[in-house]
Amino acid sequence: MRTLLVAIVAVALAAAAVLAVATATATHLPPLATPAPPAGVDPPMVDETLSPGESLHIRKSFGVPEVPPRLDFCLLVDLSGSYFDDIQNIKAKDDAIFDELQASVPDLEVCTASFVDYPIGPYGSATFGDYAYQLDQDLTSSKATWTAANDGLVVRFGGDGPESQYTALHQIATGTGIDVTANCPGFGAANVAAGQNASWRAGATHIVGITTDAPFHNPGDPSSDCPAGGYPGPNQAATLAELAIPGVKVIAIKAPGATSQMDAMAAATGGSVVSTVSQSAEIADAIVAGIAALTFDITAEPVGCDPLDITFAPLMYENIAPPITLEFDEWILVPPDVSAADLPEDGKIHC
Repeated sequence: MRTLLVAIVAVALAAAAVLAVATATATHLPPLATPAPPAGVDPPMVDETLSPGESLHIRKSFGVPEVPPRLDFCLLVDLSGSYFDDIQNIKAKDDAIFDELQASVPDLEVCTASFVDYPIGPYGSATFGDYAYQLDQDLTSSKATWTAANDGLVVRFGGDGPESQYTALHQIATGTGIDVTANCPGFGAANVAAGQNASWRAGATHIVGITTDAPFHNPGDPSSDCPAGGYPGPNQAATLAELAIPGVKVIAIKAPGATSQMDAMAAATGGSVVSTVSQSAEIADAIVAGIAALTFDITAEPVGCDPLDITFAPLMYENIAPPITLEFDEWILVPPDVSAADLPEDGKIHC
């Protein structure tokens, strides 16, 4: 998450009239509130006049709200047989999940994806329609569209105990697809098709809430159908690398039976861990609590401010738990050699 802070500077040039040079600094932050400090930069704008070679120091504060103001939230659901009672509660509670999130987040989109396991023995069953990962509904701002997709979720089988959580997290991030035939020749029907990632929006906080009651399969886990290759899914490191590309934070929603693998994914992505009792009756509250428990890195970053020289101190606050107000020092320098030719036609730089 970055932060851009705003200033307007008028630059007085010796051979010309006063030319206004605006520098803007904005903020890529998280954001909810109970109660939260005022979100955004204070002061929101500064208006001064500087000549080439002169500089300006501004002390700024940034209010980080408790919940991100622009949020992409994807629910990633275990559809193996042991989750049959939990999925009914998720369907019953999804209206409340949406409403609670929307009440706190001004700009919300949600999606749903699911996993069972590869239909390869003993991991899963083609007969029961098992699959390693599927995007059921891409990001949408429509509650009706999202809840309809959840209503269409069908519990499958899942074979042995562990499931394809690593594969599901790997694929929802970037949708690269997985070809299993190197490990399991003849099982091309078990491939995960490419292009099933969430359509993550620029400038939004990206969160996957994964809910499961089972451990994760690891690469090479033994297989009766492909004994030479073993389990064809990614490991933890490969999954984390994929999640880092769109900057996904994982909220681990642990039902009884979930393991510390869930905690590890949350910790490594700056996410959070929440638990539900059997049947996931309190899933809505768990998701909201998980989002409120997230931490963020807040970075000051000028964008499009040339020819001005903008610096900040500190440059970054790490692992910030909102709500909180942070302080930044900003220095704006007009280089000595700036001329009218370096400025826009109207003499103002907007950044």
